[in-house]
Amino acid sequence: MKIVIAKEINKELENWQKFQTEQILFITWTSEIEYSTRLNEVNLYDFIRNCDEHLELTNLPFTKYQILNYSSVSEKHQFEFKNFNDQIVNKIFLSGNDKHVQTVYNYDDNQKIISVDHPFNNDVGQQIIYDDQGDPMTSRFVGPNKKIEIYWQRIDNKLTETGMMLTEYGESTFYNSYWDWQFEEFYKIIAQKQNITEIISYELPALNSHIKSRRVEKGSFEYNNTLAFYKSAKDRKKWIIRFDDKNHWKPRNDAALFASLVGYHQISFDKEPYIDEVYWIIEQLERHCKYVSAGDLVIWQYPMCSAKLENAMLSWFHDKGVFIVSFIHDLTLIRYDVSKLSGYDSEGDKHVLTRFDANIVPQKFSGALNKIASVSLKNVISPEPYDFRINHTGNVEPASYDLQVVYAGSLSKFPDINNIDFDLTVFGEKNFSNINITNDNLHDGGFIPAEDLAQKLGKGFGLIWDEDADNVYRQNYTKWNWPYKFSLYMASGLPVIAWKHSAIAEIIESYQLGVIVESLSEISNVISGITPEEFHIMAEHAATFGNKLIHGESTKKAVKKLELMLSIM
Repeated sequence: MKIVIAKEINKELENWQKFQTEQILFITWTSEIEYSTRLNEVNLYDFIRNCDEHLELTNLPFTKYQILNYSSVSEKHQFEFKNFNDQIVNKIFLSGNDKHVQTVYNYDDNQKIISVDHPFNNDVGQQIIYDDQGDPMTSRFVGPNKKIEIYWQRIDNKLTETGMMLTEYGESTFYNSYWDWQFEEFYKIIAQKQNITEIISYELPALNSHIKSRRVEKGSFEYNNTLAFYKSAKDRKKWIIRFDDKNHWKPRNDAALFASLVGYHQISFDKEPYIDEVYWIIEQLERHCKYVSAGDLVIWQYPMCSAKLENAMLSWFHDKGVFIVSFIHDLTLIRYDVSKLSGYDSEGDKHVLTRFDANIVPQKFSGALNKIASVSLKNVISPEPYDFRINHTGNVEPASYDLQVVYAGSLSKFPDINNIDFDLTVFGEKNFSNINITNDNLHDGGFIPAEDLAQKLGKGFGLIWDEDADNVYRQNYTKWNWPYKFSLYMASGLPVIAWKHSAIAEIIESYQLGVIVESLSEISNVISGITPEEFHIMAEHAATFGNKLIHGESTKKAVKKLELMLSIM
């Protein structure tokens, strides 16, 4: 027998139990009045629930001499009772299922809460008594032949427990803390059991016992649970999240499309409105993922929303027994100085990344993430540079020889645009509308959607650059990232120019796809020294590489590696 000590049996523990071969006994300490214990569970506060007679509204004593006022509250019924001075004296919430009294709020003449009661029959099963400042003074739990009172006091501006009184069959015992009593009860229950192989403390200190004992954190069983569901599923399905059809979401939607060609079902969420509240993401999941079942595989294209929402998403999928994989496109944790990002929850984001069951992520991302943010990813699959879907069915043709350079993106990524000494055409939104450019070498190509731009770029070199003299994070990020510009240029058959120390530089050198430089000031001399024959060789290699990306070879290989890894785990 294994014993698990936890506040309550949540979905994680419930799923974990399904794959255990030994008998499991749960010891729980939640005092929630509506909590229901399982057959293989001992709850320390069950004595307050051992009453089959629930209290009807009409049985409350003050209903005889107070004035009833009804008001509705979402998912519950609320009744207010007022005195003859029109002051609220009591608020009553009824149980959503059987309409019995669930909670009673009691108020004084100043409309301050003096107590909150959870009644059974004519007795109070649970009660919290407040002082004049609104702080709880006493938490009271009452059952047949047993009563617990926990005392509180504000000390140094901090609400502090000052002791607990247990009264059982007329005998009273004082404890310095309710934890002292709870641990005493844990040991008593364990002493009554035989053949115990392990004691697991879930989110509390491990017990001091001659029996093997260990502490586990919440979430510790998530991965093993979902892997077990995946391995045992007989008819599992594969899913991938897609995004709105907007130009900046193209990398994600390209991945979703190419994954769909190898058996993945695409999931789309509502386009608008996006609400940064947990209820919103839960509604989206329940509406659009209702056919996702235990044992299924879901690829979540990260990042999609805030850490708060993505943590809620992970819990939702894990509770269902779904194996959830990230397809990582960007990492804020290593792209910026996160201490200067207002509203960004870096710790929450770290938690998100550690909870994915597997991760499809550029190879150097995972090492940088571990070194800079102390985040270790599970089961890493390293894809080749991102795929690039185009609107026509033909093959990529090599670019024509030309000394012009094209750049797709924001001019803000250049340290000093007025010092550029080579012919550069820039494609992007609002690049030339908000800045004063006096450099005749710069030309405005305007904004063209990415898939259309790939067909327009037919000559010269494609530039990959990201540098900011005031922000070292920007150029460092290129040491680890696969830039989507590279994929665009490959889909256009263009040789590329990139920073010598970037991650993509290794690919460029290995496949002879262009040239690498230390700084922008080198580009003019480097490209002027390239002969038409040398250019043609690079363009041929770029077209060959591009033909793989336009057919989704990177995504297809990555998901195949993922499924192979899972098959042998």
